[in-house]
Amino acid sequence: MRELRTLSADGFSVIEALAATALLVIALSPVYSMLQQLSDAATRSMHLTDAAHQYRLICALIKTGDNPPENLNGWQVSIERSSNPTIDRSIVDGYLGADFFSVTQVSYQISLEKDNFRYSNQLSELELTPIYETPEDAIFSRF
Repeated sequence: MRELRTLSADGFSVIEALAATALLVIALSPVYSMLQQLSDAATRSMHLTDAAHQYRLICALIKTGDNPPENLNGWQVSIERSSNPTIDRSIVDGYLGADFFSVTQVSYQISLEKDNFRYSNQLSELELTPIYETPEDAIFSRF
């Protein structure tokens, strides 16, 4: 009998093992939460980088006069265009004077959405529209 008591006194009881497991779970739960936050931050960072790249591509399409598609590389694209024709014409001088061109500020509100992530930015440009007094002026302006 004496040998059995010696063997049981040297090991861990079931209660001690359960208590140690519970303490381990409690200690590791913040680590799991931190890993989840790191994973979410990495996903947001990848989406932000990709959205900025798609935004630059859309701006390039707009500047060349092309219409961007509604779905671009998995991103849902929405564009709202607004113009302000009341720009002071005195800011343009010389050959681009107010007598020859109409100046309009055009703004594009560009929004990209993918996987519950939304990226929105604004592009502003000036449009110069030639003004001709007669149709002959318009025809001969290209020569």
